[in-house]
Amino acid sequence: MELTRTQILKGDYIYPNDLIKLHPTKHFIQRLEERGLGIDCIPTLVRVTKDNIHSAKTEDGKKLNSVVVRLLYNTSKYLFIAFNPFDGGTKTLWFRDKGNKKSPSVC
Repeated sequence: MELTRTQILKGDYIYPNDLIKLHPTKHFIQRLEERGLGIDCIPTLVRVTKDNIHSAKTEDGKKLNSVVVRLLYNTSKYLFIAFNPFDGGTKTLWFRDKGNKKSPSVC
């Protein structure tokens, strides 16, 4: 089940609130290489908080198995990272201009 930020904040979902060490999966690295992006743009540690959580997925209705967080990348762009909050496996990432809510640059 896909959840919006509002649903996550209103619900009582389970996810770690400690720092999570992210590691790119083999599939994720292949996607970066296909698009010619360097891997240096990816944070190595992330904490899921009520301020940065964007959306999530759950299979059992309680434990979040996939989380998207929104981080400030630079003064004009946000970085969105999708990952498993329990093992840190990075699934995908994309950039979006700060003022534009509809135009992601998918990675």
